[in-house]
Amino acid sequence: MGGIGVLITRTQPGAERTAATLRGLGYTALISPVLTVCSSQNPAPPLYDIQAMISTSAHGVAAIAKAPGARDLPLYCLAGASVDTARQKGFNGPLHADAQTARELGETALKTLDPDKGPVLWVRGRHFAFDMKAALMSKGFTVREWQGYEAHPASAISEEACQAIRQGAIKAVLFHSARGAKTFLTLARQCALDLGGITAIAMSAEIATGLENKGFLQVNRAIVPGEAAMIRALQSHLPLS
Repeated sequence: MGGIGVLITRTQPGAERTAATLRGLGYTALISPVLTVCSSQNPAPPLYDIQAMISTSAHGVAAIAKAPGARDLPLYCLAGASVDTARQKGFNGPLHADAQTARELGETALKTLDPDKGPVLWVRGRHFAFDMKAALMSKGFTVREWQGYEAHPASAISEEACQAIRQGAIKAVLFHSARGAKTFLTLARQCALDLGGITAIAMSAEIATGLENKGFLQVNRAIVPGEAAMIRALQSHLPLS
């Protein structure tokens, strides 16, 4: 592996897009997703009386985009990959996407929505770190929830990626989600990988916090959440000569 090797851990198909961007910049990109996302088999609920939808994941945004009428409703989502997905899927309704964490997104919803104007739909995965339903219901909102997707951890980091790490060919690992970062660390321990020569690049401060003191050479993060800012962080800390 020549050049500066970067390992991409995000789910597909986003991993391929990230790899293409990095290769276009001159980096050597290797893909080993640590999570696999499956669509829910549960049909989306009716949206006729929903005043707004909330999703903290790009996968959730993509899932609800298939529901009739969803793209015309107000959508609350996180900055970065979620809002990028919303734009790609053609959402036409009001888009609230300045929040960097799920808790901040909930606070935005509480400030801008009215509990008397109808239910709010929370689109979520099977696992979540912040209980959006509880946060909104505590303030009088009616909240419906729909599990639009499920993320399963990979059984192992790919053999190619493990070999590249052991040979010192990987200089950075990109992390797009907190659960992905946690899963990578678990799999890395199982493979007895030494991360001491690797820089972790996180998409957000929340993700970076979970990577601190975990054996990396250093942990850096995007100034603002999002793919472009994360790649700028990579370029800043590991510039190509």
